[in-house]
Amino acid sequence: MRRIVSCLLLVCFLALGSGAALYLHELDHQREDAKEAALAKAAGLPIPDHPDHDDNNCPIHRQIHLPMIHVPAPPALLMLLGAAIAFFSELRAQLRSTQVLAVIDCRGPPMSGSSNRPRA
Repeated sequence: MRRIVSCLLLVCFLALGSGAALYLHELDHQREDAKEAALAKAAGLPIPDHPDHDDNNCPIHRQIHLPMIHVPAPPALLMLLGAAIAFFSELRAQLRSTQVLAVIDCRGPPMSGSSNRPRA
């Protein structure tokens, strides 16, 4: 499923980046203008003047020409990152209490009195 989504996104970015999406949309506008001219000619009306399709009169043109990231977003993100770093640097690490061992119990049992004498 991840591959399908990534392939779809790749195709979308290639279509937008190469201009293929805009080219296909312009072909759609030409087809619509030709259809309107044919209908007007068949009805005996004057052929309408074909307006330029641009960002002002076509929402799809407007969406194709939009930037991917709005310009003020990176500075705002950097300011939020700086505020987060300042906030987290003020937090103190909690100190855990440690007990100091006064006696180390690592010796074995005491030696018996009879073994203190040197052997002959």
